[in-house]
Amino acid sequence: MKNICTCAKAAGPSATRTSLVPLLLQHADDEDEVLFCLAKQLAELPPLLGGVEFATILIDPLERMASVEETVVRNQAVESLIHVRVGTATLPLLLLYWYRAHAPAESPPSHQKNRCSVRSTWVTRTRPSG
Repeated sequence: MKNICTCAKAAGPSATRTSLVPLLLQHADDEDEVLFCLAKQLAELPPLLGGVEFATILIDPLERMASVEETVVRNQAVESLIHVRVGTATLPLLLLYWYRAHAPAESPPSHQKNRCSVRSTWVTRTRPSG
């Protein structure tokens, strides 16, 4: 799983889109470590697919990974979604992805209380440095 970009470079954009990505997704294990590595590597694939316009094939699997129970997999999938979608997505969509991954699965009163901290963390993480 850690050499996906090397394989994609060797295969070329068309073969990566039509063969490598479907193969990876078909054989993706339910093991958290495998899903974490896959989510991390998928973020690096858009340029190797032939450009951002082909990155849409990565969104559905990353969205599915963003909904798994394991927090580290979910967080990495959301970070990868943001990386993949940053060229085409609007800020509200990116906020939704991040919020879905970080929102606690608790009762509504506690959930409402935590929403402010999630938003303030997002603003802090997305401010340009400098």
